[in-house]
Amino acid sequence: MLHGPYPFVGTVLALLVLCTLWSLIRPSVTAAAVTLLLAVVWLPVNEPVEGAVLLVLTPTHGITQADLISVMAVAVVGVRLWWVRRRRRV
Repeated sequence: MLHGPYPFVGTVLALLVLCTLWSLIRPSVTAAAVTLLLAVVWLPVNEPVEGAVLLVLTPTHGITQADLISVMAVAVVGVRLWWVRRRRRV
């Protein structure tokens, strides 16, 4: 039986990865919005799997390895939407 936060963490991570792929394959405002929402949800949910602290912001807050997943998802969606928009202008 699965106990604790790990099943939920895994579900959110899987959804974030799938929605990021959705944004790459078929970019749309909906795909971008869902990915951005999941990227924001990921930040407080990832606590059990955070990893090392990469940047200390305050004594009780910092940026961890797991936080970078949200950053990368947002970056991928942003670049993909920019690229699609740029191609439509040409």
